[in-house]
Amino acid sequence: MIDWIQVRQRIFDAFANVEKPDFSSIPILGCCERHEHDFDWYRRHTWQEFETASESIGFDPADFVAIHPLAFHYFTPGVLCTAIKHLATDAEKYWDDESWIDHYIDRRDEFKKNCLPLYNSEQRQAVSEALEWYRQWYLAQNGYDYDQRSDDEEATGTISETIALIWRSEI
Repeated sequence: MIDWIQVRQRIFDAFANVEKPDFSSIPILGCCERHEHDFDWYRRHTWQEFETASESIGFDPADFVAIHPLAFHYFTPGVLCTAIKHLATDAEKYWDDESWIDHYIDRRDEFKKNCLPLYNSEQRQAVSEALEWYRQWYLAQNGYDYDQRSDDEEATGTISETIALIWRSEI
């Protein structure tokens, strides 16, 4: 299995020079004005703060998928590194961390148009390595590959397809 510490380091390195976007110019950072207060933390913090904050704030992974593309890209390293660390060190405690990683799987037309252009090739490679780590972790935890889930599980894209068609594709 790929070493989770190396995967995290690769993500840190790939996103190290990403400057925080000016979110003040984006009137609605999240899904809608009514829920904008739920997204206020993202306006005021950095992706490096995500891991520490996730321990106390209890972010909702369902909210993150609705976040503005600039924020989705910017917080990618914090989200993926936090999820990987939690899954690798105490998967029982952090069962919802798989939901954070699922945001990077089975992303198609809208994602390719709005978000993917924000990722450079090094960042895309780092995300694809994180997804490959997750595929191997999933196999070790469940005894079968994520790409071969049973019929009674929710049908989403496979990690292998996502890596090939999204994260390793050319724009």
